[in-house]
Amino acid sequence: FALVAITLWLLPFEYKKRYYLVKQPEDFNLFQTLTFHPEHRHYLMWTLPLEISYYFILPAFVLVVLKMRRFWWVSFIPLYVWVIHEGLYTTRNNYYRQPLSKHLSTFLAGSMAAVIFVELEAWIKSTGFKFGTLHVIGLRVVEAVLIAAYLSVVFRGLFFNWLGLPLQPAKHYIMPFTSVKLSLLFVIEMIQPSTVSSIFEWIVLRFLGKISFSVYLLHVFVIFTPPIKEETNYYDKT
Repeated sequence: FALVAITLWLLPFEYKKRYYLVKQPEDFNLFQTLTFHPEHRHYLMWTLPLEISYYFILPAFVLVVLKMRRFWWVSFIPLYVWVIHEGLYTTRNNYYRQPLSKHLSTFLAGSMAAVIFVELEAWIKSTGFKFGTLHVIGLRVVEAVLIAAYLSVVFRGLFFNWLGLPLQPAKHYIMPFTSVKLSLLFVIEMIQPSTVSSIFEWIVLRFLGKISFSVYLLHVFVIFTPPIKEETNYYDKT
């Protein structure tokens, strides 16, 4: 993050504008960018300030869950309803200018998944529960549905492109709602690992996981290069 910010600071304004959408030369302030000032979250640099802000909320969430003890799941019902509603109906197209409140549902989905895993694991150990064949089949069916739903959103209508019936730009997802699908998929894989977990243990994918944030910050230097940016088809760009 710091290296990208310093590199941008050294680059001419033309490149700041092209790659990180800085509108005016005076809009880029290195100190305020490095200290996560909310008005200096230039394009892909928006994530860290929001993550740090959520860390101040996380202890309160954990404290409430601990206070509820064995009734922790009661609060999760309305929370999941709210998270799903926010994911489906909240538009987050100007995400690098939006406050934490617009993304709070995403963070909560991950936190709730972590609690569900911890509670399920503790219950399995205390009761000596063993997964039978039907249990495993049921989990795999749910997992397959979650993966299919996740991919259908991530690929933004690619299936329709294959059919020769591409979606209109207005039908494309601006910022896909994937947090619930992905977080519950993680819970299933941690409780009852499958081939999916084995695949993600490959050395190449583990390495990509370590450098994923760096790739995220740097990929704009590829997709905003003029020859690629001028491509009209979204999938030709990616």
